[in-house]
Amino acid sequence: MLRRPSPELGDLERPAVEAALERTPAERRSLHDLLASRLAVLPPVAGKDKKKGAPPPPAPAMPSGEWPSVYRVALALPTDAGAADDADAVGAGFVAGLTSRAAAGRPPIECVRVSTHAESPAEFAAAIDSAASFAGALCGGTSASSPALAAAAARWRGIPLVCLAPGDPQSMRISTRAWTLGPTGAERGRALAEALAPAKKDRVALIVSSAADTGFAAGFIAACREHGATVVGRAVYAPGNASFTAEIRSLIGQRASVLFWDGEPPEAAALLRQLTRERVALRVCGGDGLDPGRHHKETRVFLEGVTYATGDWALSEAEQSQLDARLGAAGPSDERHVRGFLAGRLVGAAIATGALTRDELAAALGKLAAQGNAGALDVHAQGGALPVFSVQAGEPKRIQ
Repeated sequence: MLRRPSPELGDLERPAVEAALERTPAERRSLHDLLASRLAVLPPVAGKDKKKGAPPPPAPAMPSGEWPSVYRVALALPTDAGAADDADAVGAGFVAGLTSRAAAGRPPIECVRVSTHAESPAEFAAAIDSAASFAGALCGGTSASSPALAAAAARWRGIPLVCLAPGDPQSMRISTRAWTLGPTGAERGRALAEALAPAKKDRVALIVSSAADTGFAAGFIAACREHGATVVGRAVYAPGNASFTAEIRSLIGQRASVLFWDGEPPEAAALLRQLTRERVALRVCGGDGLDPGRHHKETRVFLEGVTYATGDWALSEAEQSQLDARLGAAGPSDERHVRGFLAGRLVGAAIATGALTRDELAAALGKLAAQGNAGALDVHAQGGALPVFSVQAGEPKRIQ
């Protein structure tokens, strides 16, 4: 009954709502309130509840008689040229993840796509308004401005919302009903350090762009210190820098054995070329500016042996196989499918707990939050991992 609009139920709606209300345990307050609200707008049964001179019943909350239901999940994605292919990949992954967590014996979950067009803040807000009228939860928002807007909308529209855009989970503190998937820069930094496994004898230096995510370096430093390594220096350069003479001299003076670098690929090429020319031997690691796929063929030789962490989630081998099987002809999957898949799994897992209202669904999602970070959902529990790669023979090889 909760997933069907009034026109579909017809004369069966009132007895169905009354029966459900009678069977609702007292502790499920939000479900009781939802059913009572729905019953209050239904016309009385002829000859039974109608009283002479009684005022007409209030009009339904929506002209269609449709009520928000946890059995309907809205997926808000852009549709304008240039973004449609990415949106379709995310959408296919989301449906695969949602169905992978379906509970046996429960009704199917309907995924409804809502267009955010070019995903300006106004267009995303309009999509949220639309979704709030019929869906029990919303997943979407892929632009840089999405996280804060998503959190605000979740607070004022009362809809549980999972934001797809990478962003700082701190922005989700606006609402207890909004979450991001991450990953945070600190998570990436820790994943990189764990893969690198610095020893107590290691001396770690950092060279980072002023435009880089400071959380990435901070997470790496914290993990290195936990391993007993010594951080000997940190240099910050302006984006576009093509010479690292002063920074390399400092590395030599600091007797660094590990170099953490984060910036853009052209800057990485300049740094690594200069390190090679000056015969400075140390372990180099950093962000996806070291990804050989982002470099010209002639500069890839300088990347040999470097270690880097990507900016998004990947899956374990077993989970990856499951995703590819579910995608079928829509595969093979990539990071867009993976992000949608993980979001779908989290929403599906929350619904599978037996949540029947938005309040119950929000509470279930809250229990899936990452430990120590209520604004981010625990992607690791759904098969997600932060991949770390080593460049070997000019190609990335996943080492974690």
